[in-house]
Amino acid sequence: MLEVSDRKIEVFHSSGHSSGSICLIDKEVGLSVTGDSVQGLGVDRPLLFYSSIAYTNSMRRLSLEPLSTFMMGHPFPPFEKGVIKGKEVKNILEKSLEAVRSLKEKINNVLREVGRPLTVEEIGIKLPEVREQTIRPILEELFDDGSVSKLGRSSELLWLNKS
Repeated sequence: MLEVSDRKIEVFHSSGHSSGSICLIDKEVGLSVTGDSVQGLGVDRPLLFYSSIAYTNSMRRLSLEPLSTFMMGHPFPPFEKGVIKGKEVKNILEKSLEAVRSLKEKINNVLREVGRPLTVEEIGIKLPEVREQTIRPILEELFDDGSVSKLGRSSELLWLNKS
């Protein structure tokens, strides 16, 4: 908790986009300064650098907070503005969760359709709209849930769909 003048600002750990991401929350006025912690549908930059699981958990926890305004790091889709209010707050959190679900599905589909082990770079060629920095944490989650296998050494990993 930070005390700024007469305000109490909560430091909300929201790792996922990056490992040290935070939001600053003023519950009294329902405001969160999210920075890049909330990405919506993402745009022209990596959605995730760190962990899709942590990101999903952070979005779910943030949705439980009594918030009515987000000050975003960038104007992320679907709203394309830096400050969102009212129902848009819940919607951007839902879109953030949807983005991770969609990425998992796209990456798994590429691995399934190709049917042979692929590098992150090869997956990126098949999904040019997704940055390699985002593909890696999604693959780690798919590995953790048993959907994909890792083959090779850490510097030369290949990924294979298990189905």
